[in-house]
Amino acid sequence: MLEPLVSLWDRIVHKTSKNTVKDDISNKIPNEFEEDEKISSEEERLRRFPKKVGIVFAEKEHLEKILNFDQRACAHLLLQTNSVQKIFEFQIITHEYSDVYFSVPPKDDENGRFFQWFDDEINKFEKSSDGVTYGIDYWIAITSVPLGYYRFVRSQKRDNGESDRVFWVMTTDVWEQKHTPPSLFEYITITAIMCSINFISNDFGGSLFFHKRLKTKGCIFDFTVMKEHRRIMVSNPYVCTVCKERISRLEKSIVLKTGSRLDLSSEIETLLSRKWMGNVATVDSPIYNLKRNYGYDVDRNSGFYKKPWEKFRDSVIERSAEWTIGGIIATALSVFGAYLILVFHLRAP
Repeated sequence: MLEPLVSLWDRIVHKTSKNTVKDDISNKIPNEFEEDEKISSEEERLRRFPKKVGIVFAEKEHLEKILNFDQRACAHLLLQTNSVQKIFEFQIITHEYSDVYFSVPPKDDENGRFFQWFDDEINKFEKSSDGVTYGIDYWIAITSVPLGYYRFVRSQKRDNGESDRVFWVMTTDVWEQKHTPPSLFEYITITAIMCSINFISNDFGGSLFFHKRLKTKGCIFDFTVMKEHRRIMVSNPYVCTVCKERISRLEKSIVLKTGSRLDLSSEIETLLSRKWMGNVATVDSPIYNLKRNYGYDVDRNSGFYKKPWEKFRDSVIERSAEWTIGGIIATALSVFGAYLILVFHLRAP
């Protein structure tokens, strides 16, 4: 009679102890998906630095390749900027296998279709519970579809400098092979920096935007009607005297609105100097690791997906040193062997 009661009591105690242990463990382990600081108001968002810039590569690669470049290699170089400045924090928003956020993008921008797609997807994401925790300040979409009027970039239409959604769309479609070097990855990185500076200017009532259409000064805010001129800006990016004055005024505006004192000019200069990129000979520099990890040498690769003949050429170049050394050794051994044969032959009776 007592056995069923004892058994029932054991089950109750065992179940309770399991729940207690589970609750105790859950209280000790932090939720890794809640690490982003939640922003309670627009004023609080405005004061926060660095600004979070969400980068969306517009394709679902497992379904269909739309981009004409390797987004992983591009992300490698782009994210290195986070370690050399404190204004922006670039974040790649991965949506490859998500059926909820960032649907399959359109393959063209006819009638602003791509632009509208990105606007809709941002709105949907930011209104979701996940989107709120990410706290993205600004958005950049990177695509390979042509934008209207053969643009490199296109910004959201603004009314009187105010906008509910601030974003840029950048395309690699017009960065043709003839524009390289510099590589496609350098073009994307420098252009993303330009877009991000404009974001802050827009937020704080600044006036950093494209110069008049017919001007080309080598400034990152050149409109570059002649597309070949964009190559100048990417190779040696800088801000002109007009833009430097506007950045100085922007710094004062940030201080007035947030109380934060940012050395905006110095941070921008660091980003545009390109010294942080390094080169293929500097071990563990971003450019060195781009070649080591992804096989792209910015001195000879455009950054677009490699064609078969490019893969063959790079393979030959990479192995030529081995072949050269091996050839020298083989030749030396052959000569030495021939010498021994000759010596022994001469000494033979």
